[in-house]
Amino acid sequence: MNRFAILTGLFVYYLIWLLLPIFELENKFIVFPLPSIYATICPILLLLFGLFLEVSFLGILVCFPALGARVRGPNNVMQAFLIH
Repeated sequence: MNRFAILTGLFVYYLIWLLLPIFELENKFIVFPLPSIYATICPILLLLFGLFLEVSFLGILVCFPALGARVRGPNNVMQAFLIH
């Protein structure tokens, strides 16, 4: 199936889920079983988790430069050990 259609459908579903409390339609549709507060909390938690993963990866590269040399390629591994 077309990826654009799937993403558009998910976006429309999420947007309707967010707008339900504004029009006082929350708990009226079985398609949206969770309260709309979860529509706000889930993306925030996903962003925080992604930020945590990114900062952890960068922290490992800063604390252990030899691991970063392995990530960059095999030619730079010896140079990373010779610098220290």
